[in-house]
Amino acid sequence: IDIGTNQVDLTVALDHEAEALAVDPTDGGVWALVQKKLSKFDSNGQTVFQVDLKGQAEKLDDPELLTLNPYDGSLWIGGEKVLLHLSAQGTRLQALESSDEIQAMGLDVDETLWLLTHKQLRHLSPQGAVLHSLDLKPFIKEPEHLVVDSLGGLLWVAGKKELIQLEINRLDLAPRPVPVPGKKSGKEKEEEDDDKKILTLAVDPLMGK
Repeated sequence: IDIGTNQVDLTVALDHEAEALAVDPTDGGVWALVQKKLSKFDSNGQTVFQVDLKGQAEKLDDPELLTLNPYDGSLWIGGEKVLLHLSAQGTRLQALESSDEIQAMGLDVDETLWLLTHKQLRHLSPQGAVLHSLDLKPFIKEPEHLVVDSLGGLLWVAGKKELIQLEINRLDLAPRPVPVPGKKSGKEKEEEDDDKKILTLAVDPLMGK
């Protein structure tokens, strides 16, 4: 889509539904995660690279998450309980298993990775070592979404109808609950339509909001 005209500039056909997209700022190419295959397209929509993920890691079920490191072009792929790290050329750098389901992930400015699972928030080094781990059960039910605000030094985590904020460098502090517009309590909360749940999160990298 052309931002200036708001018109569709190019359409690329895919074999199956895309699970995730990631833009490589070094060349303007786009990676598409489709089932268990990664495809890279140039700015003209031409396929320039493909990686079959089936042989990259065991137990890589339902890969749906994709994060690109803009510094080295490497890719983090999240499956149900497996985290896969590939080089820009598609070579496997590491494959890590998670004890519980992976929900979301986000890259920090120092190239570390924040990983949100069904029960925990984990901070991983660029090599995959666990730097910090925080049990989220006392603070939020069923965490599903995560965004990293590197500029503001904050992490935002959301459940279906809850939102909390954490300080990146002070995970020892209790997370701060953030009021969600339209949230109800008591009987109204129980009867609330599921359509009102939080669907996704995004942060402005320049404004930190």
